[in-house]
Amino acid sequence: MHRQVEQLCVTRGLGFSISAKLTERLRPAIDALPESVWSAYPWENEAEWTEFRYQPNGWSREHRLLVKRTPWYEKEQRVIGEYFYTAVITNLVGAGSSLIRYHLTRGGMENYLEEFKNGLGAAHLPSQRFLANWAWLLIAGIAYNLAQAFKLLLLGVEWHADQLKKLRLHWFNIGPRWILALARGPDAVAAFCRVQALLAAF
Repeated sequence: MHRQVEQLCVTRGLGFSISAKLTERLRPAIDALPESVWSAYPWENEAEWTEFRYQPNGWSREHRLLVKRTPWYEKEQRVIGEYFYTAVITNLVGAGSSLIRYHLTRGGMENYLEEFKNGLGAAHLPSQRFLANWAWLLIAGIAYNLAQAFKLLLLGVEWHADQLKKLRLHWFNIGPRWILALARGPDAVAAFCRVQALLAAF
């Protein structure tokens, strides 16, 4: 399918950006890149990006391949040398990091819908009554927007890509855990107090 899209865009002189699968041919090409070619990705903490020319099998010509890598974590611990890769193939002109951001932002709506459905229980409606389901979805939408506002307006940029599951663990359920287990250290307490002060200023 992507091959037909590329051919159509090239024939008609249209710009495109398409998510590239990390195939058995592409992944080794990325792994072989020297560390010196990676640059800091300005909009995400610890992420890096690079680009090179690449021609997928069956495509008519080479295009820019933009790659973003993010450190791989397991249970809050970074796995040294392991990364999560996002690859975009494009014929657009411009700064590579900006094109990656444009592509991910444009295609990010599916992630928001998935988080809304699965993170807030909106995938399964609770009733056979239309108005009851309407109220359920309305409340879920308000809760989701409040969580997004909390994350984007009050937390640091390192939290902006995190989903509701992580926000619940570190922020929304933090009060009961303090009371029951006193498991949080002074850094977390200070961060929580800072957010409370920001909320009070609104």
